[in-house]
Amino acid sequence: MNGNLELAITVQAPPTPTAVTSLDGIRRAANALLRWENHYIVSTRESWWWKRYGPAATPKEPDDYADWNKSIEGGKGYLVGESVPTETFLKTHRSSCKPWQQEVFEYCKVRPQEAVNLRNQRFDYDCYWRGEYCVISLPHHDAGGERTWITRDGKSKILVNVD
Repeated sequence: MNGNLELAITVQAPPTPTAVTSLDGIRRAANALLRWENHYIVSTRESWWWKRYGPAATPKEPDDYADWNKSIEGGKGYLVGESVPTETFLKTHRSSCKPWQQEVFEYCKVRPQEAVNLRNQRFDYDCYWRGEYCVISLPHHDAGGERTWITRDGKSKILVNVD
């Protein structure tokens, strides 16, 4: 031994940023388990919320329901009544986001000016960012019923409206 200690140093490249969700990623996730005839068509358009409340807009009144807590309280009041504790409402009306809903959440979060539509023979979803959360909605009775969920983490969603 010569008394010199040599250490192997490995230089690693910085981690690559996670890929931003694309419409194709949403389409793949939504159609992964469906038969061909039920595949979703995925499209975007300008978000009504962004047009009315985005930075360039000058709304006549604020959107109080852009606040997560206000929307939870509104959904609770509509679906189960004010007497039910919010914690109970959240437990009974929470469900996991499906993979395509996770993708939609990420897409809408970085592109709040766009609304995403997923449509097939049975369902017609509208998804968009609203203030503090993402809305996942079935707005038509004849295309899945009128149901609205909201998510602020993309992992779980809360049912806030059923008509």
